[in-house]
Amino acid sequence: QHGLFMLFWLGMFLGTASIQNTFAVGVLGYDQLTNTRLSLLMIPGIILAGVLAIFWFKKEKPLKMYIFSGFSAMVGYAVIMYFSMVLEFSYDNWYLPMFLKGYGMCSLFISVWFYTLDKLEMDEMLAAIGLVLVWRTFLAVGIFSTLYSWFQYRFQVTAIGDLAVYMDGMTVTAQNVAANMKAIQLNAIIIATKKIFEYIILVGLG
Repeated sequence: QHGLFMLFWLGMFLGTASIQNTFAVGVLGYDQLTNTRLSLLMIPGIILAGVLAIFWFKKEKPLKMYIFSGFSAMVGYAVIMYFSMVLEFSYDNWYLPMFLKGYGMCSLFISVWFYTLDKLEMDEMLAAIGLVLVWRTFLAVGIFSTLYSWFQYRFQVTAIGDLAVYMDGMTVTAQNVAANMKAIQLNAIIIATKKIFEYIILVGLG
């Protein structure tokens, strides 16, 4: 039960892929190839998590601390994205958050799966693997991805409304609004994405 609970919250962090894609493609204007290359930046973190796992299990250190390091890395990723998402976000800014995301994802895959399936007999383990796969892949990630998409839309509409408050009809003409419409929409997307990351950080710290 604890393992399934942790896999559920792992889905909360894995679901951020959808809002990360929105920021990378929708705001920064990356093409699909560049956006896909961002996943390659997770490889150093994945390798570190794998090497550390070998050391951790050989030394028989407490598994809880390894799990804690994985969730801490995921929260760190969310914190960095929250504070650094701007229109001027450069490609170099991706290195640290994607490293942390790669480390957190790999370490949690290893540790939480081990924690969930440890001490099960082979027959029970084979039966449990199907349930855990469905739980992690379809339920946890699917639920959070759907929630993020819905909140992204709601927060974006609210953000555009808030930005409109600062537009004075005497000083801002229809032509100016039309010219700056793209910037307004991009800022609304950033505000909405930051709000989602804010809630992820609060839940992660809680």
